[in-house]
Amino acid sequence: MVAFTQLLDRSLPAEVRLSAWCPTMDLLALATQDGQVAVHRLAWNPSSMQQLWNVTPEATVTALCWQPDGKILAVGHSDGVLTLLDVENGDASGRQALHVSPVLAISWVDGVATHVLEDRSSRFFAPPPPPLPDDLGTTGDCY
Repeated sequence: MVAFTQLLDRSLPAEVRLSAWCPTMDLLALATQDGQVAVHRLAWNPSSMQQLWNVTPEATVTALCWQPDGKILAVGHSDGVLTLLDVENGDASGRQALHVSPVLAISWVDGVATHVLEDRSSRFFAPPPPPLPDDLGTTGDCY
């Protein structure tokens, strides 16, 4: 059996409830007992771990899942809301309340987030529609 070497031991201000590794970058998303969602960058230098951002959602976080390209973090909540957070700054790029049951799991299917609720139903969070072309503008009435 191969032994692992511990590279870093870091204490946090609150207990970690959920965690998710980014599939494309050295990022770790954490949901803590005090209601925070934080993204940390881990470096090969054992003494460094940098918090990029943190947010405090309105409801308890019950699920975390990274988009396959690592650009969006999907966050499920106890009130049935699914929020999509931008990896760069933590801003919500999408938010939908589709159910009253807690979100228990989130996965990505062909670029669309789907989540499973406590009552075992599934919902899809469709991507935003593409922007309209600039040359569609009319100067008069719309038809």
